[in-house]
Amino acid sequence: MLRLLTFVVCDAVVIDKQESPSIIHIWQKVTVEPFGESPGTALAADALSPQFWNVLAIWDHDIEDVGKEYKQKIQVIMPDGSTNVTVKADLPFIVKDDFAVNHIRIIGFPVGQIGTLKVKTWVESPNGDTIHGPVFYPIKVEANPASVKATT
Repeated sequence: MLRLLTFVVCDAVVIDKQESPSIIHIWQKVTVEPFGESPGTALAADALSPQFWNVLAIWDHDIEDVGKEYKQKIQVIMPDGSTNVTVKADLPFIVKDDFAVNHIRIIGFPVGQIGTLKVKTWVESPNGDTIHGPVFYPIKVEANPASVKATT
């Protein structure tokens, strides 16, 4: 049975020679300009900020899991409850003796809706059965207060 030890969203993940991860800048919130192409226009609901971000998950396991194949899935649930169809990932992995350390670098962060979005992850077997999860990591997307004052 897999057990989730760590699940974070961050700026970067650095893996050393011993395959141990270091996390740089764990995300809690993202501040955005609340307007689109010009002041007075709103951001599109599906707007993406052109930035890199990383998701890291570390899984512990039982001895009988060693050698088994799984797939970690990642999706973003927007503040309105919809699933972002652009940002998603499938991370296939095989369990080894040590922790399973899964990380992915993603380009483009959803910023089109103000509120709390959730990065969702779960693990599936090769036949698509859910083995663990889902688990959610919340990130607040908020408007830059100075920009809000300037446009009102």
